[in-house]
Amino acid sequence: MVLLTAIWSMNSLAADDKKEQAIRKFFADADLAWNAHDAHRLVNSSNAVPDADFVNVFGGWVQGQANFVPIMEGLQAGPFRNVTRRTVVEKVRFLGSDAAVVIVTIHDQRPGEPAHEVRGTFVLSKEKDRWLAVSMQNTDVTAVPEKLRGPSK
Repeated sequence: MVLLTAIWSMNSLAADDKKEQAIRKFFADADLAWNAHDAHRLVNSSNAVPDADFVNVFGGWVQGQANFVPIMEGLQAGPFRNVTRRTVVEKVRFLGSDAAVVIVTIHDQRPGEPAHEVRGTFVLSKEKDRWLAVSMQNTDVTAVPEKLRGPSK
């Protein structure tokens, strides 16, 4: 019985590792699309559900690919046209076999400037061997304002 439990545990860990690698590839592919400044490749039916939710660093909430892609086209052609992105997957938490919450750190780089860091939380759903974005939210990584800091020791 112990041997069967150990084998099942090893198989489960291997399956989770394979799923995590697929999720890491999801974000690597997103970086390639971002760096190509291709909004349609960044968000489409192969990587997001049609009614996905997108919350930006300012609290703006866009619902659905059909609304999000045109916004990203404008941003990629405008203020983000020279920005390159590198996303680091910090944590993957599986919620069963077909859902995951993923915490990432996004490093956006403009030429000649320090990298801008954003922390993102993504909810992904596995459908037909693909991980799809269901919801995402980004937060600027900034210093805690003085008035919110606790007393110094």
